[in-house]
Amino acid sequence: MRIFRIMLLALGTAMLLVAAVWRPLVALPLTKLPTSLNQTLYFTGTYTGFVNQATGAELAAPQRVPLHVTRHIRAVPGKSTSSVLVVNDASAVTIGRSTSMSVQQYALDRSSEQNVTSPDAFALVPTNVVGRAGSYSLGPPQGADSAKSYPLWTDEIGRAVPLTSEPGTTSLDGVSMQRWQYTVTPTPMAPRMVRAMKLPAAVPFASFEAELKAKGVDLAAAFNALAPSLTTAQRASLTAATVAPIPLKYLYATHARVLVEPATGTVTDILSAVRSYSARPDLARLAAALVPILAAHRSNPVATQLIAVGRNLADAPAQPLYTLAFHQTPASAASTTATAAHDGTLIQLVRLWIPITLAIVGLVLVALGLTGLLRKRTRAKTGVQSPSPERVIP
Repeated sequence: MRIFRIMLLALGTAMLLVAAVWRPLVALPLTKLPTSLNQTLYFTGTYTGFVNQATGAELAAPQRVPLHVTRHIRAVPGKSTSSVLVVNDASAVTIGRSTSMSVQQYALDRSSEQNVTSPDAFALVPTNVVGRAGSYSLGPPQGADSAKSYPLWTDEIGRAVPLTSEPGTTSLDGVSMQRWQYTVTPTPMAPRMVRAMKLPAAVPFASFEAELKAKGVDLAAAFNALAPSLTTAQRASLTAATVAPIPLKYLYATHARVLVEPATGTVTDILSAVRSYSARPDLARLAAALVPILAAHRSNPVATQLIAVGRNLADAPAQPLYTLAFHQTPASAASTTATAAHDGTLIQLVRLWIPITLAIVGLVLVALGLTGLLRKRTRAKTGVQSPSPERVIP
Protein backbone atom coordinates (compact mmCIF):
# COMPACT_ATOMS: atom_id res chain seq x y z
CA MET A 1 0.00 0.00 0.00
CA ARG A 2 2.88 2.36 0.76
CA ILE A 3 4.20 2.01 -2.81
CA PHE A 4 0.72 2.73 -4.18
CA ARG A 5 0.42 5.91 -2.11
CA ILE A 6 3.88 7.05 -3.23
CA MET A 7 2.84 6.45 -6.82
CA LEU A 8 -0.28 8.57 -6.27
CA LEU A 9 1.84 11.34 -4.78
CA ALA A 10 4.35 11.19 -7.65
CA LEU A 11 1.66 11.12 -10.32
CA GLY A 12 -0.21 14.03 -8.72
CA THR A 13 2.97 16.08 -8.42
CA ALA A 14 3.78 15.40 -12.07
CA MET A 15 0.30 16.53 -13.13
CA LEU A 16 0.66 19.74 -11.11
CA LEU A 17 4.00 20.44 -12.80
CA VAL A 18 2.47 19.81 -16.23
CA ALA A 19 -0.43 22.15 -15.36
CA ALA A 20 2.06 24.85 -14.32
CA VAL A 21 4.00 24.75 -17.59
CA TRP A 22 1.07 23.83 -19.85
CA ARG A 23 0.27 27.35 -21.10
CA PRO A 24 3.76 28.49 -22.18
CA LEU A 25 5.06 25.13 -23.38
CA VAL A 26 1.95 23.48 -24.82
CA ALA A 27 -1.08 25.77 -25.09
CA LEU A 28 0.59 28.74 -26.79
CA PRO A 29 2.36 26.66 -29.48
CA LEU A 30 -0.87 24.74 -30.15
CA THR A 31 -3.00 27.89 -30.48
CA LYS A 32 -0.64 30.16 -32.44
CA LEU A 33 -1.66 31.37 -35.89
CA PRO A 34 -1.87 28.32 -38.17
CA THR A 35 -0.39 27.91 -41.63
CA SER A 36 -3.81 26.52 -42.59
CA LEU A 37 -5.40 29.98 -42.30
CA ASN A 38 -7.75 30.33 -45.27
CA GLN A 39 -11.02 32.25 -45.29
CA THR A 40 -13.13 34.11 -47.81
CA LEU A 41 -15.35 37.05 -46.85
CA TYR A 42 -18.04 38.80 -48.89
CA PHE A 43 -19.19 42.43 -48.74
CA THR A 44 -21.74 44.59 -50.48
CA GLY A 45 -22.31 48.32 -50.59
CA THR A 46 -22.13 51.46 -52.72
CA TYR A 47 -19.41 53.32 -54.59
CA THR A 48 -19.97 57.09 -54.79
CA GLY A 49 -17.84 59.01 -57.28
CA PHE A 50 -17.49 62.80 -57.21
CA VAL A 51 -15.09 63.41 -60.13
CA ASN A 52 -14.72 62.25 -63.69
CA GLN A 53 -12.18 59.41 -63.52
CA ALA A 54 -10.77 60.32 -66.93
CA THR A 55 -10.40 64.09 -66.56
CA GLY A 56 -10.52 64.66 -62.78
CA ALA A 57 -13.21 67.29 -63.25
CA GLU A 58 -15.91 67.53 -60.59
CA LEU A 59 -19.18 65.87 -61.56
CA ALA A 60 -22.36 67.89 -61.57
CA ALA A 61 -23.96 65.21 -59.37
CA PRO A 62 -22.34 62.30 -57.48
CA GLN A 63 -22.36 58.97 -59.29
CA ARG A 64 -23.56 56.01 -57.21
CA VAL A 65 -23.13 52.40 -58.35
CA PRO A 66 -23.28 49.02 -56.57
CA LEU A 67 -20.12 47.78 -54.88
CA HIS A 68 -19.19 44.15 -54.20
CA VAL A 69 -16.01 42.89 -52.54
CA THR A 70 -14.68 39.34 -52.24
CA ARG A 71 -11.84 39.19 -49.74
CA HIS A 72 -9.57 36.14 -49.55
CA ILE A 73 -7.28 35.89 -46.50
CA ARG A 74 -4.81 33.00 -46.59
CA ALA A 75 -1.50 32.00 -45.08
CA VAL A 76 1.53 31.63 -47.33
CA PRO A 77 3.28 28.55 -45.87
CA GLY A 78 6.26 28.78 -48.21
CA LYS A 79 7.22 32.20 -46.82
CA SER A 80 6.24 31.47 -43.20
CA THR A 81 8.38 30.14 -40.36
CA SER A 82 7.72 28.58 -36.96
CA SER A 83 7.46 32.09 -35.45
CA VAL A 84 6.24 34.29 -38.34
CA LEU A 85 3.16 33.77 -40.49
CA VAL A 86 2.99 35.55 -43.85
CA VAL A 87 -0.63 36.29 -44.72
CA ASN A 88 -1.89 37.31 -48.15
CA ASP A 89 -5.02 39.51 -48.09
CA ALA A 90 -6.45 39.87 -51.61
CA SER A 91 -9.70 41.66 -52.46
CA ALA A 92 -11.58 41.59 -55.75
CA VAL A 93 -13.45 44.92 -55.85
CA THR A 94 -16.33 45.13 -58.30
CA ILE A 95 -17.72 48.60 -59.00
CA GLY A 96 -20.59 48.40 -61.44
CA ARG A 97 -19.22 46.21 -64.22
CA SER A 98 -15.55 46.85 -63.51
CA THR A 99 -13.44 44.62 -61.24
CA SER A 100 -10.00 45.42 -59.84
CA MET A 101 -7.67 43.68 -57.39
CA SER A 102 -6.26 45.06 -54.16
CA VAL A 103 -3.58 43.03 -52.36
CA GLN A 104 -1.97 43.48 -48.97
CA GLN A 105 0.48 41.08 -47.39
CA TYR A 106 1.33 40.91 -43.69
CA ALA A 107 4.08 39.27 -41.65
CA LEU A 108 2.59 38.37 -38.26
CA ASP A 109 4.14 37.01 -35.09
CA ARG A 110 2.34 33.67 -34.75
CA SER A 111 1.96 34.03 -30.97
CA SER A 112 1.19 37.73 -30.39
CA GLU A 113 -0.42 38.23 -33.85
CA GLN A 114 1.36 41.58 -34.15
CA ASN A 115 3.02 42.69 -37.36
CA VAL A 116 6.77 42.17 -37.57
CA THR A 117 9.34 43.66 -39.91
CA SER A 118 9.67 41.61 -43.08
CA PRO A 119 10.48 42.15 -46.78
CA ASP A 120 7.38 40.05 -47.50
CA ALA A 121 5.04 42.64 -45.95
CA PHE A 122 3.70 44.99 -48.60
CA ALA A 123 0.72 47.08 -49.67
CA LEU A 124 -0.79 46.82 -53.18
CA VAL A 125 2.46 45.90 -54.93
CA PRO A 126 5.41 43.79 -53.70
CA THR A 127 7.81 46.70 -54.19
CA ASN A 128 5.83 48.81 -51.70
CA VAL A 129 7.26 47.15 -48.58
CA VAL A 130 5.59 48.48 -45.42
CA GLY A 131 6.96 48.50 -41.87
CA ARG A 132 3.94 47.72 -39.70
CA ALA A 133 5.87 46.27 -36.73
CA GLY A 134 4.11 46.39 -33.35
CA SER A 135 0.61 46.93 -34.76
CA TYR A 136 -2.24 44.61 -35.76
CA SER A 137 -3.72 44.11 -39.24
CA LEU A 138 -6.40 41.42 -38.98
CA GLY A 139 -8.01 42.68 -35.75
CA PRO A 140 -7.31 42.25 -32.03
CA PRO A 141 -5.39 39.22 -30.76
CA GLN A 142 -6.76 36.09 -29.08
CA GLY A 143 -8.38 36.91 -25.74
CA ALA A 144 -9.35 40.40 -26.93
CA ASP A 145 -9.69 42.64 -23.87
CA SER A 146 -12.45 45.21 -24.28
CA ALA A 147 -10.80 47.38 -21.60
CA LYS A 148 -7.82 47.92 -23.92
CA SER A 149 -7.29 49.54 -27.28
CA TYR A 150 -5.15 47.96 -29.98
CA PRO A 151 -3.05 49.75 -32.64
CA LEU A 152 -4.60 48.85 -36.00
CA TRP A 153 -2.38 49.56 -38.99
CA THR A 154 -3.81 51.70 -41.79
CA ASP A 155 -1.80 51.49 -45.00
CA GLU A 156 -3.35 54.60 -46.56
CA ILE A 157 -1.90 56.92 -43.90
CA GLY A 158 1.17 54.84 -43.05
CA ARG A 159 0.52 54.46 -39.32
CA ALA A 160 -1.66 52.72 -36.75
CA VAL A 161 -4.91 54.04 -35.29
CA PRO A 162 -6.65 52.90 -32.08
CA LEU A 163 -9.08 50.00 -32.37
CA THR A 164 -11.40 50.54 -29.38
CA SER A 165 -14.36 48.65 -27.97
CA GLU A 166 -17.90 49.92 -27.68
CA PRO A 167 -19.99 49.31 -24.54
CA GLY A 168 -21.89 46.05 -24.23
CA THR A 169 -21.93 42.85 -26.24
CA THR A 170 -23.95 41.49 -29.15
CA SER A 171 -25.14 37.97 -29.83
CA LEU A 172 -24.61 36.74 -33.39
CA ASP A 173 -26.07 33.31 -34.13
CA GLY A 174 -26.00 32.57 -30.41
CA VAL A 175 -22.34 33.54 -30.00
CA SER A 176 -21.46 36.45 -27.71
CA MET A 177 -19.55 39.16 -29.58
CA GLN A 178 -17.73 42.33 -28.59
CA ARG A 179 -18.35 45.55 -30.53
CA TRP A 180 -15.27 47.43 -31.75
CA GLN A 181 -14.68 50.48 -33.92
CA TYR A 182 -11.93 52.61 -35.41
CA THR A 183 -11.91 56.06 -37.02
CA VAL A 184 -9.54 58.06 -39.18
CA THR A 185 -10.46 61.70 -39.70
CA PRO A 186 -9.28 63.21 -43.04
CA THR A 187 -5.53 62.62 -42.93
CA PRO A 188 -2.81 63.10 -45.57
CA MET A 189 -2.10 59.86 -47.38
CA ALA A 190 1.34 58.28 -47.25
CA PRO A 191 3.24 59.24 -50.43
CA ARG A 192 4.16 55.58 -51.05
CA MET A 193 0.46 54.69 -51.10
CA VAL A 194 -0.31 57.51 -53.52
CA ARG A 195 2.31 56.09 -55.86
CA ALA A 196 1.14 52.49 -55.35
CA MET A 197 -2.45 53.51 -56.14
CA LYS A 198 -1.15 55.29 -59.26
CA LEU A 199 -2.88 58.52 -58.35
CA PRO A 200 -1.68 61.57 -60.34
CA ALA A 201 0.93 63.51 -58.38
CA ALA A 202 -0.05 66.82 -60.01
CA VAL A 203 -2.42 68.43 -62.49
CA PRO A 204 -1.41 70.66 -65.41
CA PHE A 205 -1.76 74.34 -64.60
CA ALA A 206 -4.22 74.66 -67.49
CA SER A 207 -6.52 72.07 -65.86
CA PHE A 208 -6.28 73.86 -62.51
CA GLU A 209 -7.06 77.13 -64.27
CA ALA A 210 -10.05 75.59 -66.07
CA GLU A 211 -11.47 74.22 -62.78
CA LEU A 212 -11.30 77.66 -61.21
CA LYS A 213 -12.86 79.28 -64.26
CA ALA A 214 -15.78 76.85 -64.02
CA LYS A 215 -16.27 78.13 -60.46
CA GLY A 216 -16.21 81.77 -61.54
CA VAL A 217 -12.52 82.63 -61.06
CA ASP A 218 -10.72 83.55 -64.31
CA LEU A 219 -7.01 83.42 -63.48
CA ALA A 220 -5.88 83.99 -67.07
CA ALA A 221 -7.85 87.22 -67.32
CA ALA A 222 -6.58 88.40 -63.92
CA PHE A 223 -2.94 87.71 -64.80
CA ASN A 224 -3.30 89.47 -68.16
CA ALA A 225 -4.78 92.50 -66.44
CA LEU A 226 -1.98 92.54 -63.87
CA ALA A 227 0.89 92.02 -66.36
CA PRO A 228 1.26 95.64 -67.62
CA SER A 229 2.08 96.87 -64.09
CA LEU A 230 4.76 94.23 -63.46
CA THR A 231 8.50 94.53 -63.92
CA THR A 232 10.29 92.31 -66.40
CA ALA A 233 11.54 90.06 -63.59
CA GLN A 234 8.05 89.84 -62.08
CA ARG A 235 6.49 88.92 -65.43
CA ALA A 236 9.10 86.17 -65.89
CA SER A 237 8.40 84.81 -62.41
CA LEU A 238 4.64 84.88 -63.05
CA THR A 239 5.06 83.08 -66.39
CA ALA A 240 7.18 80.37 -64.78
CA ALA A 241 4.65 79.91 -61.98
CA THR A 242 1.73 79.52 -64.38
CA VAL A 243 3.50 76.86 -66.45
CA ALA A 244 4.47 74.48 -63.66
CA PRO A 245 1.95 71.72 -62.74
CA ILE A 246 0.05 72.04 -59.47
CA PRO A 247 0.96 69.25 -57.00
CA LEU A 248 -1.90 67.37 -55.34
CA LYS A 249 -2.30 66.36 -51.71
CA TYR A 250 -4.50 63.34 -51.04
CA LEU A 251 -6.51 62.74 -47.89
CA TYR A 252 -8.00 59.54 -46.48
CA ALA A 253 -10.76 59.07 -43.92
CA THR A 254 -12.54 56.00 -42.64
CA HIS A 255 -14.89 54.74 -39.97
CA ALA A 256 -15.77 51.12 -39.29
CA ARG A 257 -17.80 49.18 -36.72
CA VAL A 258 -17.10 45.47 -36.33
CA LEU A 259 -18.01 42.47 -34.19
CA VAL A 260 -15.22 40.41 -32.62
CA GLU A 261 -15.31 36.93 -31.12
CA PRO A 262 -13.09 37.57 -28.06
CA ALA A 263 -11.51 34.14 -27.54
CA THR A 264 -10.03 34.05 -31.05
CA GLY A 265 -9.93 37.81 -31.73
CA THR A 266 -11.64 37.10 -35.06
CA VAL A 267 -13.53 39.93 -36.75
CA THR A 268 -16.71 37.99 -37.51
CA ASP A 269 -18.79 40.79 -39.00
CA ILE A 270 -18.01 44.21 -40.45
CA LEU A 271 -21.27 45.95 -39.59
CA SER A 272 -20.39 49.10 -41.52
CA ALA A 273 -17.32 50.62 -43.11
CA VAL A 274 -16.87 53.87 -44.99
CA ARG A 275 -13.63 54.82 -46.76
CA SER A 276 -13.32 58.28 -48.27
CA TYR A 277 -10.65 59.70 -50.55
CA SER A 278 -10.25 63.39 -51.34
CA ALA A 279 -7.64 65.76 -52.79
CA ARG A 280 -6.64 69.38 -52.65
CA PRO A 281 -4.15 71.40 -54.71
CA ASP A 282 -0.82 72.11 -53.04
CA LEU A 283 -0.45 75.83 -53.71
CA ALA A 284 2.76 76.37 -51.75
CA ARG A 285 4.96 76.69 -54.84
CA LEU A 286 2.47 78.96 -56.65
CA ALA A 287 2.04 81.10 -53.54
CA ALA A 288 5.81 81.45 -53.13
CA ALA A 289 5.96 82.98 -56.62
CA LEU A 290 2.81 85.12 -56.43
CA VAL A 291 2.88 86.51 -52.88
CA PRO A 292 5.89 88.85 -53.43
CA ILE A 293 4.41 90.09 -56.70
CA LEU A 294 0.96 90.73 -55.25
CA ALA A 295 2.43 92.34 -52.12
CA ALA A 296 4.34 94.79 -54.31
CA HIS A 297 1.11 95.81 -56.10
CA ARG A 298 -1.31 95.66 -53.18
CA SER A 299 -3.03 98.88 -54.34
CA ASN A 300 -3.87 97.28 -57.69
CA PRO A 301 -7.50 96.03 -57.66
CA VAL A 302 -6.52 92.90 -59.61
CA ALA A 303 -3.81 92.07 -57.03
CA THR A 304 -6.34 92.59 -54.24
CA GLN A 305 -8.73 90.22 -56.02
CA LEU A 306 -6.04 87.56 -56.44
CA ILE A 307 -5.06 87.82 -52.75
CA ALA A 308 -8.69 87.13 -51.82
CA VAL A 309 -8.82 84.19 -54.25
CA GLY A 310 -5.68 82.76 -52.64
CA ARG A 311 -7.20 82.99 -49.17
CA ASN A 312 -10.39 81.30 -50.33
CA LEU A 313 -8.45 78.46 -51.94
CA ALA A 314 -6.41 77.95 -48.77
CA ASP A 315 -9.59 77.70 -46.68
CA ALA A 316 -11.57 75.60 -49.16
CA PRO A 317 -12.35 71.99 -48.21
CA ALA A 318 -10.68 69.17 -50.09
CA GLN A 319 -12.39 67.93 -53.24
CA PRO A 320 -14.04 64.54 -52.60
CA LEU A 321 -12.88 61.92 -55.09
CA TYR A 322 -14.84 58.82 -54.15
CA THR A 323 -16.30 56.96 -51.19
CA LEU A 324 -16.69 53.23 -50.56
CA ALA A 325 -19.47 52.31 -48.12
CA PHE A 326 -19.99 48.60 -47.45
CA HIS A 327 -20.87 45.88 -44.95
CA GLN A 328 -20.35 42.14 -44.67
CA THR A 329 -23.13 39.99 -46.09
CA PRO A 330 -25.24 38.07 -43.51
CA ALA A 331 -24.23 34.69 -44.97
CA SER A 332 -20.53 35.61 -44.80
CA ALA A 333 -20.88 36.82 -41.20
CA ALA A 334 -22.71 33.63 -40.20
CA SER A 335 -20.00 31.44 -41.72
CA THR A 336 -17.19 33.39 -40.06
CA THR A 337 -19.02 33.30 -36.73
CA ALA A 338 -19.46 29.52 -36.85
CA THR A 339 -15.75 29.03 -37.55
CA ALA A 340 -14.74 31.48 -34.81
CA ALA A 341 -17.06 29.83 -32.28
CA HIS A 342 -15.57 26.40 -33.02
CA ASP A 343 -12.00 27.71 -32.82
CA GLY A 344 -12.84 29.64 -29.64
CA THR A 345 -14.07 26.45 -27.98
CA LEU A 346 -10.84 24.66 -28.87
CA ILE A 347 -8.74 27.56 -27.59
CA GLN A 348 -10.64 27.63 -24.29
CA LEU A 349 -10.21 23.86 -23.97
CA VAL A 350 -6.46 23.95 -24.63
CA ARG A 351 -5.62 27.13 -22.75
CA LEU A 352 -8.04 26.91 -19.80
CA TRP A 353 -9.84 23.65 -19.17
CA ILE A 354 -7.04 21.16 -19.76
CA PRO A 355 -4.62 22.87 -17.30
CA ILE A 356 -7.43 23.36 -14.76
CA THR A 357 -8.36 19.68 -15.04
CA LEU A 358 -4.72 18.65 -14.70
CA ALA A 359 -4.33 20.84 -11.63
CA ILE A 360 -7.51 19.54 -9.94
CA VAL A 361 -6.72 15.88 -10.59
CA GLY A 362 -3.12 16.46 -9.50
CA LEU A 363 -4.24 18.07 -6.24
CA VAL A 364 -6.62 15.19 -5.54
CA LEU A 365 -3.90 12.60 -6.17
CA VAL A 366 -1.38 14.46 -4.02
CA ALA A 367 -3.96 14.79 -1.26
CA LEU A 368 -4.77 11.06 -1.41
CA GLY A 369 -1.11 10.10 -1.40
CA LEU A 370 -0.19 12.42 1.47
CA THR A 371 -3.24 11.43 3.50
CA GLY A 372 -2.39 7.73 3.22
CA LEU A 373 1.27 8.24 4.10
CA LEU A 374 0.52 10.53 7.05
CA ARG A 375 -2.12 8.13 8.39
CA LYS A 376 0.32 5.22 8.26
CA ARG A 377 3.04 7.28 9.95
CA THR A 378 0.60 8.30 12.72
CA ARG A 379 -0.31 4.68 13.35
CA ALA A 380 3.34 3.72 13.52
CA LYS A 381 4.07 6.40 16.15
CA THR A 382 1.11 5.41 18.35
CA GLY A 383 1.85 1.68 18.12
CA VAL A 384 -1.48 0.88 16.51
CA GLN A 385 -1.16 -2.07 14.11
CA SER A 386 -3.62 -3.16 11.56
CA PRO A 387 -4.86 -6.68 12.33
CA SER A 388 -3.19 -9.36 10.25
CA PRO A 389 -5.38 -11.99 8.58
CA GLU A 390 -4.11 -14.63 11.07
CA ARG A 391 -5.48 -12.68 14.06
CA VAL A 392 -8.97 -12.20 12.73
CA ILE A 393 -11.49 -14.29 14.68
CA PRO A 394 -14.16 -15.72 12.38
